[in-house]
Amino acid sequence: MLDALPSEEPPTVAEAMEELQERLAKPPVSKASKTPTETIHPLEGLDIDSPAAAEIMGRLQEEITELRGQVSNLQNAPTGGGVVTASGPSGYPWQYYRRSSTGDHASWIVYAPGGANDRGQRDSGSFVQYMTKGMKPITGYGNCSPPSAYHELGPGAPFVPMLERGGAREFPASQVLTYKWHLDPPLKGCVFPQYEAVKDRVRHFECEDCDRYDMWMLDDDMETGMACFRHLRSNTNDGRHEYSRREATLILKEQRVPFSAGRFAAIAEELKRMEISGNADDLQSGAKVTQESD
Repeated sequence: MLDALPSEEPPTVAEAMEELQERLAKPPVSKASKTPTETIHPLEGLDIDSPAAAEIMGRLQEEITELRGQVSNLQNAPTGGGVVTASGPSGYPWQYYRRSSTGDHASWIVYAPGGANDRGQRDSGSFVQYMTKGMKPITGYGNCSPPSAYHELGPGAPFVPMLERGGAREFPASQVLTYKWHLDPPLKGCVFPQYEAVKDRVRHFECEDCDRYDMWMLDDDMETGMACFRHLRSNTNDGRHEYSRREATLILKEQRVPFSAGRFAAIAEELKRMEISGNADDLQSGAKVTQESD
């Protein structure tokens, strides 16, 4: 006997009678007798209003209800195919988390082990591990499969299940810009509210020495701005880049990229002012004054 509750209402008397007739109409198989036997109709002459008939039908209703409960349990149990496509090595699905509001990639949405299956069971070790790192579980948009399930679907695919359930509002503008989802979202037609609220503050850096290197950021994203500065200063051994500090500073200032290059930032401002006024020859004296004031 199973303890699970049936998912359907008990059968009616008419249903019980019909099923009883089907069962009893089949003659029992007997190895001892090889002679044909007459077809037995146990319900012929049976008074269905009698106490005996009511007792039989009551027991039959209980048996059918129990069988239906067993079938329901088997249908809801996880199968091998279902678990493999939505679980990691531990046998449990992955889930979404929000990173800490401080540090690198603050408040970004990520996916990692620790999701719960249909029975509420999860990889507790992984779940606690990510919680202790300051990540907040996001459970309102379902689970996701591990990365291996998305290899052929391109970047951003693991977030599609969340976006399909209305999760676009959870993504910070910095993550949307870094992934360039404001130009090409992983889910066609998807709009990100946090980006829309600050899109007038977006800055775009393009490297003139590269074919495709560009970065999108907000006007206060110093971290990304400094990455652009280091990119311009890097030595790629191909005759490109390796700009001086002053040159890199001018390029970033011209593109309105937020960054900080120490005293050279002030020098670049002075250089720009002198170029506009036609007094670029006074750069050295202007730089000297700036350095002394620092």
